[in-house]
Amino acid sequence: MSPDTVRLLARKFVEFSSQYRIFSEFPELSDASIKQFLDVAGSLDTISNVALRGNALGTFQANVGIWQILARQGQIPAADQNASWQKIVAPFAKAAEAR
Repeated sequence: MSPDTVRLLARKFVEFSSQYRIFSEFPELSDASIKQFLDVAGSLDTISNVALRGNALGTFQANVGIWQILARQGQIPAADQNASWQKIVAPFAKAAEAR
């Protein structure tokens, strides 16, 4: 991890520390993937509509959990983990409105 990523993780520790284990479990995840996750999770938490925020966060957490299971079982090869991670996280960056 780069020093910038470590500083970002330290700044976001209070909010997201319970999610940090996944980054040590899958060292194939790049600094960009870690930053993407923290940015998206942070933006989902700022959605003003309570129902939409709950649905978005729950769906996001479920997708990450399914990815984690598949990666642990080897169904996502280590060489593909970073790219597949980015593909499951990226769509949630646009979840600021109900559409």
